[in-house]
Amino acid sequence: MTGGRRPEPLSVAAYARHRKSAGLPGGSRRAVQQAVESGRLAKSIVRVGGKAKIRTAVLADAEWAASTRAEDLGALTVSVLQ
Repeated sequence: MTGGRRPEPLSVAAYARHRKSAGLPGGSRRAVQQAVESGRLAKSIVRVGGKAKIRTAVLADAEWAASTRAEDLGALTVSVLQ
């Protein structure tokens, strides 16, 4: 890492804008907030002044993709078993 500085955490709204501009699902503040509240985003969350912030967009995007795949596989398993 050059410079030794960590990037500033993103607000939920800023992360939602990132997702929207990248053409990814979850490009609204509400969608990101739901992902935080449901635990789909956990490792990429830091608390700053009691508020949830996104550590980095790259980490959150990876966590979002992994948790979404896990949810999709769970739903697939349920539908196959029915």
